[in-house]
Amino acid sequence: MLSFAVVAHVSLIVFLVCISLSMINTTSLNPVDRWLREKVTRFMSHRISDERKELWVRSLTKVLLGLSDQQLVTCLAILIVAIVKLTTGGLTVYHFSICTDLAWFSNLVHTMTLDVLSSHFRRRVKIPERATTLGQLPDESGTGKVKKRRLPLMTGIRIVLMSICGTLLIFCLVLEGYRSWYDVFACPADCARKDLTGNYGGSPGIWSTLMIISLLVSQPFAIITLTNTGIQISRDLRFRHMKKLDDKLKPNAPSDSKLAGSYAALVKVATYGWWSLNSIMFQTVLLLGQFALGIWGLMNDRALGHAIMESQDVENKELEWGFGQLVPLIFCILPFMAAGESYWGKSALDFEIFVADEF
Repeated sequence: MLSFAVVAHVSLIVFLVCISLSMINTTSLNPVDRWLREKVTRFMSHRISDERKELWVRSLTKVLLGLSDQQLVTCLAILIVAIVKLTTGGLTVYHFSICTDLAWFSNLVHTMTLDVLSSHFRRRVKIPERATTLGQLPDESGTGKVKKRRLPLMTGIRIVLMSICGTLLIFCLVLEGYRSWYDVFACPADCARKDLTGNYGGSPGIWSTLMIISLLVSQPFAIITLTNTGIQISRDLRFRHMKKLDDKLKPNAPSDSKLAGSYAALVKVATYGWWSLNSIMFQTVLLLGQFALGIWGLMNDRALGHAIMESQDVENKELEWGFGQLVPLIFCILPFMAAGESYWGKSALDFEIFVADEF
């Protein structure tokens, strides 16, 4: 568990550094993001060159890619083991809670990395001017038609795995909504499953419902950002459908009237509310809040389980560092090795080019 928390915090730090570097000397259609990018650029642009920034972003993206894959596979493995052990009766409510907490936390870290990696998974194409062919092949036949670009295989596999993890995680969270969940921590989890009908609610039910809602909001949005079609739908919603709705709802009144002024103020609030909800700043703050909530839930369940073990004079071996604790930390080194190869390889190439130019 401790090694898992270390890997999660490493992923968080790499994510924050990478997303901060990517905002230097860039702009956005979103005014909230544009303001944030200007602030970051003003603070960081004189501290790092564009070439060095791009090199760091490419290297850290490879780190995030490795950590993201690791978190996704970890989440799937934990959920499968927990559900199999649940059906065989070999898992207590406490250990099932820890498995669910770790899986939810792992899924959250994976979703967090997609804020940086989403453009990496989408296959970029050159878009002709004044054409809405995002995610399609440009017309080369002169007929005015375009071909739809197929979804990349690895992106499709990732979406399938994310959907499976989300479905299994919702099942586990529903089970954790058992009314007496925290009162039967030392009992087999299968007993709570059999008695769940009509007993979903109370404090466990409230927390379970909130986590399910959070998952149902974040997971589909993360999947949408992996595809060009999803991004196009999001842009159409903002720039086309909202404009049509505005044209229908706009009052037929003079611009200086109270009705027109009230409607303009309402549209302004709705517009900036939309920009804020879709901004990097809001998404980052939301992820940090969920990250802190995940840590709190994991530590709370762990403390309660350890208290039960102590009261029953059961030997607690969870604090010991063994094979299961060391393997995740060792695997965490692999993405940094790939990033180091990319960073130092590019630096060495630049040095060779510089030396060749000198002679």
